[in-house]
Amino acid sequence: MKLRINSAHVLALVAIVLALGGNAIAFTLGKNSVGARQLKKGAVNSAKVKDRSLRVVDFKRGQLPAGPRGSQGSEGPKGARGEPGPAGLPGASSVVVRHGNTAEAPGEGSETSLAGCQSNEAVTGGGYLVLSQAEPFQVSMNLPSALLGEGITAVIGPAPDGIEPTGWFVSIENESAEPMTFRSYVLCSSP
Repeated sequence: MKLRINSAHVLALVAIVLALGGNAIAFTLGKNSVGARQLKKGAVNSAKVKDRSLRVVDFKRGQLPAGPRGSQGSEGPKGARGEPGPAGLPGASSVVVRHGNTAEAPGEGSETSLAGCQSNEAVTGGGYLVLSQAEPFQVSMNLPSALLGEGITAVIGPAPDGIEPTGWFVSIENESAEPMTFRSYVLCSSP
């Protein structure tokens, strides 16, 4: 006997498969084939939206409530303009360099030099210039100094706390056999 398959057989086979497997049929939709027109009103609800997946731009303006003032970088309303503060101290209108005495440190000896500002000037810095060099030498002090009393100059250590410096002090130890000359300088500013 020869087996012949016709459309009735195929239709019967499809009916059996549907009866045994239920009435669900799987199929794939094309990309972007479902949009707002295909969705029923209310079909997408909170339970169907992944938590923390929406952004501010996904909402209409004014739809999200504003957070409390001052939280997460937001600022409060602008306050009234305050009263002007007191005038600051006058700045320096001029800065000058003043040189100290030229000092000669003998071979294997030491010497000091002191440069001072005038009474209406403030010390802003200082240093030294080597005029005739002998190698090697060491600078043992290079710091601001102050007059501690009538004609008494502080030559050891910096100007004490609370005392305004009036000059610049330099001490050099010549480790060479040859003499060397140097002098200190101070930067003085005036209002």
